[in-house]
Amino acid sequence: KKPAVRAALARALDLAASLALIGEGYRISGPFVPSSKYYNHADSVRLVANDVAEAGKLMQTAGWSREGEGSWLSKGKPLKLRIFYRAGMGDQGQTVALNLQAQLRRFGIDAADPVAMDKAVWNEKVFAERDFDVVLDSWSFDKNENIYDLFHSAGTQNYVGYANKDVDKLLEKAIAETDPAAKVAYMQEVHRLLAQDLPYIFLWSLRSYTALRREVESVFIQPFYYFSQFPDWSLTPGRK
Repeated sequence: KKPAVRAALARALDLAASLALIGEGYRISGPFVPSSKYYNHADSVRLVANDVAEAGKLMQTAGWSREGEGSWLSKGKPLKLRIFYRAGMGDQGQTVALNLQAQLRRFGIDAADPVAMDKAVWNEKVFAERDFDVVLDSWSFDKNENIYDLFHSAGTQNYVGYANKDVDKLLEKAIAETDPAAKVAYMQEVHRLLAQDLPYIFLWSLRSYTALRREVESVFIQPFYYFSQFPDWSLTPGRK
């Protein structure tokens, strides 16, 4: 609930090192991929840098204290976090979750062993009961890149309980807007506010590679519909 704690956690984590464990990609400061027209590339919207000293100062600002390399304490009680991730993320999800756990522990937070959740348990504990401390999740958008349900205070996917009146107004305006340029301006401002508030610690957009045999023809590579066009593919036997 405290922005200073969220900001501290974001700075305590070396996200570039975490990304290197699972592949290549682009660090992001908000919910969109860097190639999106809605991504805010302004100099004032920067990636959160790994800075453990600054993270410590932010924790102190939020009322936590730490002796040496011990745990962060508030009223004598240590900060404990449970980490959940979706089982559908597979080995990559487990790898990242374990790495984040190790980094949090080095920072003085008692992070429990990550737990993988199938869809049914995830929907019950995370979405319905909101019984979690830290969750690791991933998403992909269609061409509309609609994040209303994720970040509007009344959004159906807003399981973190994020609420910002300015973000609400901008998302509502963006949905109703018919001028593409105005919509881009609204969404880039949403990006800026999300980068500031950190309802999520935004991680990265993974870089993917594609390899095709020469016999396969009519493959249309497009980020949103790539695997939806199998009927259009054709195979030319013996082509070299």
